Amino acid sequence: MKDRVLKAEEKQDFISKLPDEILSIIISYLHVDEAVRCNVLSTRWEGMWKLAPHMEFDAKHMIKPLSQLLHKRKSHKVPCFHPDPSKNKQVSRDEICKPDFSPGLFSGLCSLELVNYTIDSWAAFEGCINLKNLKLERIYLNDISLSGILEACKGLENFSLVESTGFQTLIIVKSSLRVLQLQALCLDEVEINCPNLEVLQLDSVKCPLQHLIINAPSLRTFHSYCYSIFARLLPINEGRYVLKTHEILAHCSSSLSESPNGNFLQNLSNMSMDLNLNCISEVMDLSLVLRFCTNLQTLEVALPTLTHKNSDHGSSDDCATPYPISMLFESCHCIHKMLKSVYIRRFRGKEHEMEFVKYIITRATMMKKITIKSKNSKREAESLLSLPKASRNLCINLKINVNPMK
Repeated sequence: MKDRVLKAEEKQDFISKLPDEILSIIISYLHVDEAVRCNVLSTRWEGMWKLAPHMEFDAKHMIKPLSQLLHKRKSHKVPCFHPDPSKNKQVSRDEICKPDFSPGLFSGLCSLELVNYTIDSWAAFEGCINLKNLKLERIYLNDISLSGILEACKGLENFSLVESTGFQTLIIVKSSLRVLQLQALCLDEVEINCPNLEVLQLDSVKCPLQHLIINAPSLRTFHSYCYSIFARLLPINEGRYVLKTHEILAHCSSSLSESPNGNFLQNLSNMSMDLNLNCISEVMDLSLVLRFCTNLQTLEVALPTLTHKNSDHGSSDDCATPYPISMLFESCHCIHKMLKSVYIRRFRGKEHEMEFVKYIITRATMMKKITIKSKNSKREAESLLSLPKASRNLCINLKINVNPMK
């Protein structure tokens, strides 16, 4: 009797009992070629992939390339990222797929991810009024195609542009956009004019500083990284270098002084960056920015690694200063009245970073937690535990002997 019950349970197909809405969401987690192959499961699964709210096209993942599923495959000369920047150049890569996407192909999607493709037209994005999430990774496309895609996606809310080339200008004027990620890009001009943008991440972006414009008054979270591995993958270009975090902040602060109504720092509650606390010029830029961040509650700072070489436009440790570091932050309202959480990575226990952390502990009255990660500065980090705390709720969390890259 027991065996009969087990066999009956084994024969039950619980997945088939799920409604189409749930099945389409499950399929959306598959690559498009895997989703299409679900047609063979049963008559009910046939065409189910067309209802998926999200599609991921990755030319290198395809068992049967998309160019064979749709039209044809073409070779195209595209920039290829190489770990050695001196070897970055245009090479012919047959593995870069240049499919002939039909007009309006993506019009029914809510979410789309394209990886390892060459796109020479925005026609496939015609009618993409429902597309909310779009990620373009390792894509080769020109300025016309990129601007056409952004224009066609009327209701776009989440946009990621990663390790992509072929275009020189990125101008995003979109009131619907909420989240923007720009990573490993080499450009002549960047303009972000998004009144409702809430999250912005700039990671290893090469662009002349004077050609960077950020107008995002609703921004809540800002991430800026210049020492990540992506910076080393970018080709060397004369007149263009990876924008340093402190330069971006100083540049934006300068423009805010002239036009306070466009202050994208005023509403920030979370900010994370890589910044050298041992370089006085970078610390001064940080203090200037924190004066505008009147609502900042969470701050994360990652110091550069000791082995990192800023060969193109770098700054080194500079301990020469005519006055204590603490004086730079006396006018920062957010530190004294708003800041609740601070995270310091790659702490080395040097003079300036010690002064900064001491100031946070002894002057930030609303602090709840400060986390310090260090490779081998145990004695310096532990000395912070004996300092008088401005906040009785402050917890000091020390993580010693951890990987400095994390």
